[in-house]
Amino acid sequence: MIGAAAAWTTYVLYYRRTMDDNWISTFRALYAEFWANEKVAHVRKYLSSEDEYRKLDIILTKRLSTNENLLSSDENDVLESLDRFCATMMRILYFGHRKMTPRQTKLYNAVFSYWKDSIKKRRPCMHTSSNIGRRLIG
Repeated sequence: MIGAAAAWTTYVLYYRRTMDDNWISTFRALYAEFWANEKVAHVRKYLSSEDEYRKLDIILTKRLSTNENLLSSDENDVLESLDRFCATMMRILYFGHRKMTPRQTKLYNAVFSYWKDSIKKRRPCMHTSSNIGRRLIG
């Protein structure tokens, strides 16, 4: 009986450690992509600055005013950055639905809550920017 209990305890601890390692690896990869990707960095700037956001809003308004893409190459690059940001945030938000320990939840929220809130604050812009953006804000 003691042997079975010891085996079960070992299994549970090993399983837990494996799950924690998997969570940490995934978190680190998402964190690195979010902060290292230059396109994502541009959109973070748009979301955190009122002046920069106005520039993005002008581009989105121009693009959405017609079915034809009348944007310049630079303006299309901005939209490409926005799509990259939305795709990265979708992975981050999906990751946030995983079962987490209280410490993991605290870390996840400390790193990404500001950006989730920034997206919601910019709802009109993000809502119309892409299918991914619409899914981001619900």
